[in-house]
Amino acid sequence: MSLQIEAIRVGDDDAHLYSDHPTVFHELLNSNMPEREKATNRIRDEAQTIIGAGISTTGLTLLVTICHIVTNKNVRLKLYQELKTAMPDPHVILPLQDLEQLPYLTAVVLEGLRLGNASAFRLLRAYPDATLDYGNSTIPAGTAISMTPLHVHENSKIFPDPYTFQPERWLIPEQQNLRKYLVAFAKGKRACLGKHIAWAELYLTVAMVLRRFNFELVDTVKERDWTVSKATVVGSVSSDSKGVMARVMARVRTPEG
Repeated sequence: MSLQIEAIRVGDDDAHLYSDHPTVFHELLNSNMPEREKATNRIRDEAQTIIGAGISTTGLTLLVTICHIVTNKNVRLKLYQELKTAMPDPHVILPLQDLEQLPYLTAVVLEGLRLGNASAFRLLRAYPDATLDYGNSTIPAGTAISMTPLHVHENSKIFPDPYTFQPERWLIPEQQNLRKYLVAFAKGKRACLGKHIAWAELYLTVAMVLRRFNFELVDTVKERDWTVSKATVVGSVSSDSKGVMARVMARVRTPEG
């Protein structure tokens, strides 16, 4: 990556001339930022942040979501019936704003975000100017505090049977406030900048893929291959995993699961 940045800096890399848009590297190097902010290490770190926050997190959430759908026949059939009704032609995808109105698809996406735990690491925060009262504890000003989303998403007091993929929990009228406990994108002013793009990617990908294809997992173990077990920057599965393998089949007109 550093070599690519230097090639762009000196003009040896002209690939952008054959694309309809420049890269992030071009935008940063040609910006009015101070020169010290354009150092190779600085630009490389920005790129790695984009890859981690904008690609790996959404990719992991999609992996976990689709694996849960594939291994749960009731969920798979309910989602497929809703998508089939909304999109009679599987090759004509609905606009995002219409997909967002599909209740079961929305519930599936929410449950996927809850169990995906793509950002499983602890985000440090500090209240710099005053003490912070939390329960029966007083936290001195400037103290670094943190939490992992797993502690909320897997809390049985908030989400009964927390390790079960259950989209229906989001459709219960009495549980309409449940969304406030979804912290996949953090909360407040420091919430994820790209959350709206991530929402769009999740809706569009799940709808398009599950409307057109059926899947069968092959030589894949849930606990090993698609359950987040390490609170790393991007949630990680077991180090013994060789990845998720699946057999992909085009949908027939009247699927039986």
